[in-house]
Amino acid sequence: MNLLDTYHHYITEVADRRTNIHPLISSPVPILLISAAYLYYVLDYGPRYMKNKQPYSLKTFIFWYNVFQICINLYMIYLTYEAGWFGDGFLFCTELDYSYNDKPMKIIAMLLLGLNVKISDYIETIVFVLRKKDRQVSFLHLYHHVSTVLLSWYTVKYFPNGYAVMVGFVNSIIHIIMYSYYLLTSYGPEMQKKLAPFKPILTTCQMVQFVVLITYLMQAFIPGCPEMQYFAGIMIINLLINFVLFYNFYRQNYTLSKNKKK
Repeated sequence: MNLLDTYHHYITEVADRRTNIHPLISSPVPILLISAAYLYYVLDYGPRYMKNKQPYSLKTFIFWYNVFQICINLYMIYLTYEAGWFGDGFLFCTELDYSYNDKPMKIIAMLLLGLNVKISDYIETIVFVLRKKDRQVSFLHLYHHVSTVLLSWYTVKYFPNGYAVMVGFVNSIIHIIMYSYYLLTSYGPEMQKKLAPFKPILTTCQMVQFVVLITYLMQAFIPGCPEMQYFAGIMIINLLINFVLFYNFYRQNYTLSKNKKK
């Protein structure tokens, strides 16, 4: 098998036939170009553009962006419910359904929407650059956003089924909590001061999410459970990397800084 045949095999033949017709999914080129353009802007062009400019406020945009994120993640949970996920059970050896029936197609709709939401998350970093919040454009932030987009694409293309639904469901819950916090802090310094004690809790919630999902995905390796080892293995590795990065962030910003103040 030559290189072209290998590419065709993994991009077309192995992919899920129900999602591979989507223009954003059929080829890796669009998602790679979007992610490359994002990194170029936030790491190079954006900082150069803002170098001699005053930071933008963008308060109104940030407010509505947070509202959008809360609503769209609530809608994703609703789609999961509509697909009958909660009624059929989703905690152990989830059944795989590759048909065009109503339930699996609603799951695909949820995962496709999730991918688009993860792409829209790139806007958050662009806002950081325009507001000259350079400290927030960290390796953790960039890795988390880019890896989430790429793995969401991978999920929709190859595994829009089974365990992937739980990953999207748990992530939506975390994002509702997170963007609700951001929405409240957008009301000004006084509210930010009141909510400051909850900042470490947000990072803790992220880490708990990673542990829960790693534990959940381990069932893919139990004999008799649906075979999604490739999906589970890649996801677990990424979740472990994210856990280490978030733990280091927590330690640097909350544990060590707290000890220095004593």
